Amino acid sequence: MQQLTFELAAPEPPTFANFIPGRNVEVVAALRALAAGAIAETGVLLWGAADSGRTHLLRATAAASGRGPVAFHATAETVDANPPGSGALVVVDDVQAASSA
Repeated sequence: MQQLTFELAAPEPPTFANFIPGRNVEVVAALRALAAGAIAETGVLLWGAADSGRTHLLRATAAASGRGPVAFHATAETVDANPPGSGALVVVDDVQAASSA
């Protein structure tokens, strides 16, 4: 016997609303403030164990920024190839994979 799986609905896009923060309430609040332009920080480093939700939070931050096409999700290798415009929110995932060159 073989079990078949069906994708009945597309997965929800990552948002702050569909992330369960647990002990990370302050992290989510800081990322919401960053997305809203309410903090003066020019950079935020987000780290955690594998499968802890970092990518979800980075994508949620980019989506919540409301900066349209200038907010994007990128890998470290694509940032130099696609420099952001003025006022852009640059979200880089897997920065540990970036080269030092």
